[in-house]
Order: sequence, then C-alpha cells, then structure tokens
Amino acid sequence: MVRSGSEYIESLKGNRSIFVNGEKVSDVITHPAFQGI
Repeated sequence: MVRSGSEYIESLKGNRSIFVNGEKVSDVITHPAFQGI
C-alpha cells in the first residue's frame, strides 16, 4: 500500500513509547531530535 506524506505523518501520532537520551518523547512529529529526518 502506498501512502501519501500526510498519511505517514498521521500514522506517527499513534500511542508509542519512544525515548531519546532517556527522555520519553510525547510527540515525535514536533520533537527536535526528529526534525529534518
């Protein structure tokens, strides 16, 4: 299945447990560690 860019970004909003340097990331879309990826 091919998704658009906006569909992919929406899929990232799911309930995930992501940590960066020991800090839990509440929103991977706006977190600075993921900007420009």
